[in-house]
Amino acid sequence: MMLSDMQPFTAFMNVESTRSYMDDLYSQDPNKCLSSIICIKNSVIGSNRQKESVIAQGIVPRLIALLKDKEMKSEVRIEAAVTIGSLAKGTEDHIELLINSGITQVLLELLDESEARLIDSCLCCLRTLSHNSKITETNYTPQHLTKLLAYAGARESLQRQSCVASILSAICKGTSEQNALCSVGAPAVLAALLSVQNYSVRIPVVTCLATMCFNNSAVALEIVHTSCKDIKVPNYLATLISRDRPIEMQLEAAKCLTNLHRAGAIPAYDPIITYRTLPCLVRLCQVCINDITIYTSLTYW
Repeated sequence: MMLSDMQPFTAFMNVESTRSYMDDLYSQDPNKCLSSIICIKNSVIGSNRQKESVIAQGIVPRLIALLKDKEMKSEVRIEAAVTIGSLAKGTEDHIELLINSGITQVLLELLDESEARLIDSCLCCLRTLSHNSKITETNYTPQHLTKLLAYAGARESLQRQSCVASILSAICKGTSEQNALCSVGAPAVLAALLSVQNYSVRIPVVTCLATMCFNNSAVALEIVHTSCKDIKVPNYLATLISRDRPIEMQLEAAKCLTNLHRAGAIPAYDPIITYRTLPCLVRLCQVCINDITIYTSLTYW
């Protein structure tokens, strides 16, 4: 459905109450504005139809303006970011409109601010946008990448670490992005997260490493020679394909090792490949016989 064909806004009981909430969104009273955003946020959760109606009302520019307003109270800006993140879970048309409105750049700029909750909301919104969009983002400069990696440090929250790894894996579309991430030190930062005892962090981290080294020999070699607590990345990955790990963890680690091998960074006769990775993929085929990802890894071995 095109945005021009969207139905009228139907989040509320009647036209007058709708008009009231719409008016409050543009109010100079931050409390009225906050109440309006929360109501809109609640209405669009899980409903593409409501998302279409909200976007058709021209609310997105107002949400972005509130998000950028440094004089506005933090709660309003945070709720604006959360609402935009919810809209980003809609259709491809919704996401395209958000990206074309410049929201990615706005969110990246807000990572420089000091409000922790606002930063968290922006990272979550960026994660949703990057993973749900088919549009290749080209506005992630080395400065942006460095800034994102700063929020994946050992002292950062698990949520931030997971968000950053997910964002980086999603925007790593080709050689230029792979090289850019490598040049700003992503392998070392990501390798340090392999020791985090939480799969919500480990899985996106390994996925990001796998994406970075895909068909890129230079980046693959850099990853292979990167250590985590004196343990090189391939050896660490080998521990993550054990039977006692979640299947998704085993698969992503095996995929990363496969990509490292295919890029020429790990030889075929290396025990990690011969006795760990290949048997793991065969075993996973037996567990998940219809998983095309596993077959792809074996096919291109």
